[in-house]
Amino acid sequence: MENEEVAQFEMVPVTSSQLSQVGYDKATKRLQIVFTKGQVYVYHDVPEEVYTNLVENTASVGQYFNQHVKFSFKYDRLS
Repeated sequence: MENEEVAQFEMVPVTSSQLSQVGYDKATKRLQIVFTKGQVYVYHDVPEEVYTNLVENTASVGQYFNQHVKFSFKYDRLS
């Protein structure tokens, strides 16, 4: 991620057995996910509506993540 704009994530907690927090930076279209086991990933070029659907998905945040984010976008593991 050299020479790229620094993303600013406002993290929000989610109710999920897989994910604990999610954040989105509109300027860079990056989605940050903190998993319940502590791993942190950043997904790139994520449309804002994907983030909105993820945090507003009351049925299953984890299921939405698996179906619409996990293998749909390039990502970097931060920790």
